[in-house]
Amino acid sequence: MNNFFKRASRVVLVVAGTVVTAPAFAAVDITAAIAELGEAQKAVGLIGIAALSIAVGIKVFKWAQKAL
Repeated sequence: MNNFFKRASRVVLVVAGTVVTAPAFAAVDITAAIAELGEAQKAVGLIGIAALSIAVGIKVFKWAQKAL
């Protein structure tokens, strides 16, 4: 029975902490951060495509060189 009360008190503490702290995070505006991530995603995609193109170009060049 003692173990039950320990677990119940932990659950009550977690629920109370969640209820108290939830409104504190509700006022954070993250739209600017999301917009920046969207812009960065485009740049990272372009860099990835360029790196992949170079790697494929090297493989094709080596393949063509072996064929000759």
